[in-house]
Amino acid sequence: MKICLGMVALAAVAFTLPVTAQTNQPTGRGTLRAACSTDAQKLCANAPKGKGQLRSCLQEHQSELSDGCRSALTAPPKG
Repeated sequence: MKICLGMVALAAVAFTLPVTAQTNQPTGRGTLRAACSTDAQKLCANAPKGKGQLRSCLQEHQSELSDGCRSALTAPPKG
């Protein structure tokens, strides 16, 4: 019984690893959101929502951004 239970647990872990790996790498706007969330809260908390207002605010504060946020902001958009 212990071997059977161990096999089930091992299989459960093996099947969840690929899903976890895929969700840890944001793409597109998710990349910008992940890289810039702290900077956005600190520098652009009052920026209006929508129509690129947050991105514009971050660009205005580009010299104050973290390196990761600056890179994500200047990277070409992903499909």
